[in-house]
Amino acid sequence: MRKRQPCVFCGSGPDGIFPLQELFCGGVPQPTCKRCLQRLERVSEEKRCALALASGRAAEPETLRRYLERMDEGGSGLTCLRCGGELWRYQAGPGSDEETCLQFAPPGSGPMAHRMVSGKVKVELQYCRQCGHMEFFHRGYLEQKAVDDSFGDGANANT
Repeated sequence: MRKRQPCVFCGSGPDGIFPLQELFCGGVPQPTCKRCLQRLERVSEEKRCALALASGRAAEPETLRRYLERMDEGGSGLTCLRCGGELWRYQAGPGSDEETCLQFAPPGSGPMAHRMVSGKVKVELQYCRQCGHMEFFHRGYLEQKAVDDSFGDGANANT
């Protein structure tokens, strides 16, 4: 008979005859009660890993630590839409606070486009080391979505 494990996040046991759900953290399934699952299912995987490790009840804690180290090195935890490789955060250089922006100019503005900019958007650039594919996200979108989701306030970062 399989041993019933407590919820990794809050320590509660299974409710009655229903087993705990599983929530993935760093690619490792963690036993999770229904309440914690609802609260954490849309929180970033990086934050879930940190919470699981902080609880002291995490399954495969070394795997979670390695995952968090990879995220600290610039991994984003996102998957490339083209080849399935991992996307990495682009940074201008070590210690650089330089912003990455997309600039928009009217069509046909030619070589003087930089003087006729009609719009500028701050972005976060993610790139794939395997195939070179790049993706842009509105600056702060991924972090804000994780914060909104962790509070469970129903905020939709797409609006």
